[in-house]
Amino acid sequence: MADTEVAVADHEDEVDLEEFETKKGGPMSLALMVVVGLGIGGGVGFTQLGDTVGPILVERELAAEDDHGDAGDGGHGPEDAGSGGEGEEGEPASLHMIDNLVVNPARSQGTRFLLASIAVQMSDPGAVEMIDARDVELRDALILVLASKTVDQLTDISGREALVLEIQAAIVRVVGPDLVKNVFIPQFVIQ
Repeated sequence: MADTEVAVADHEDEVDLEEFETKKGGPMSLALMVVVGLGIGGGVGFTQLGDTVGPILVERELAAEDDHGDAGDGGHGPEDAGSGGEGEEGEPASLHMIDNLVVNPARSQGTRFLLASIAVQMSDPGAVEMIDARDVELRDALILVLASKTVDQLTDISGREALVLEIQAAIVRVVGPDLVKNVFIPQFVIQ
């Protein structure tokens, strides 16, 4: 008799599960939601909206880092710890975005490409107008630096800091010394 009751109880649980899947849509509706979400996210990433949202998020992140940097070095390296007046005055340094640099790496015979965006943090907020006017020169200098690297050099994480320093040196050659506070690479995609 006890065996019969257990069998009935197990059967009732199966019926409840089937009713739940029917009412809620079950695994198929979950899969559909995931596919739709990925489609919308991918669409935003490939449109101009993605180009607009990315730089806004980078600027917010940099502003948050500057706010936290007032009490110390804020997680920045030693090169920022002694930067002086900008953080103490409470005036954040200006940011110039160089978006959508597309480069064929050295020795790739045009079969590979790098898509990158470079953010230049200026020590003088008034320098943004000057750097905006020299955007073409900056793009040219950055393309020359990035195109001189092989795919292996670009994908090597241990060489990323040296690459940032080389990019910063190229920017300094265009805009002059003492204007570039920091360089960020918010977008770096190799295909």
